[in-house]
Amino acid sequence: MEFDEESNSLAYQMTKGYRYEQVKGLIALGLFEDYDDIRNSPKQDFGDYMPGDIKYKDVNGDGIIDDKDKVAIGSTAIPNLIYGMGFSALWKGIDFNIHFQGAGKSSKMIEGFSVMAFKERDWGNIFAEAADPANRWISRDISGTTDTERTDAKYPRLTYGNNDNNNRASTFWLCDSKYVRLKTLEIGYTLSKKILAKAGISNARIFFLGNNLALWDSLKLWDPELDTNTGEKYPLPKTYTIGLTFGF
Repeated sequence: MEFDEESNSLAYQMTKGYRYEQVKGLIALGLFEDYDDIRNSPKQDFGDYMPGDIKYKDVNGDGIIDDKDKVAIGSTAIPNLIYGMGFSALWKGIDFNIHFQGAGKSSKMIEGFSVMAFKERDWGNIFAEAADPANRWISRDISGTTDTERTDAKYPRLTYGNNDNNNRASTFWLCDSKYVRLKTLEIGYTLSKKILAKAGISNARIFFLGNNLALWDSLKLWDPELDTNTGEKYPLPKTYTIGLTFGF
């Protein structure tokens, strides 16, 4: 895209040339294994950090990890692909309609105290996945085993208060927000006119209608269709309707 902006010696940090709302951030290399790993890595200029904290890539090679190392990562916040598909059938008075809706080629940067525990020094509403010790880096001094010091853990070392090093936009928190949703499902049955004629009814149909019945996605934390990076919104409601229509 074209964008009126000040020139920047780091071309990869320009808005021009990227899609609208392209996600940008640091490239995470996993978690620091130990203090030797920290000493042998470029200095990260985001406050204090320890083993179990996120390790970033020195993109411009100046030996310091800072905001100059932010690059385009993932896709855009707005889906580049939106699609739908449906199917209808009718057989001996039974009618069937189903519709799927989906989106793809989009990324979501998750954040907030629902994901980053104690970010605002309050317990908040921590997601079960983020609170599960099996998903987090835990020091051997606490667990009694080095098995919990996994550099590929889904969540970094737990800290109280905001961790300036860990709570930054990066590939560590980047999620693919593609999804497929079973948007509507309708099943109906139209009763025989011979049976209805005896009751003075010209037509009658019994039906079931469901909306937002199922979701298949990569995010797993909350509905990726919601316009939120923190999950602090109500999900789309599932609705079930059973009805009868008839005419005289």
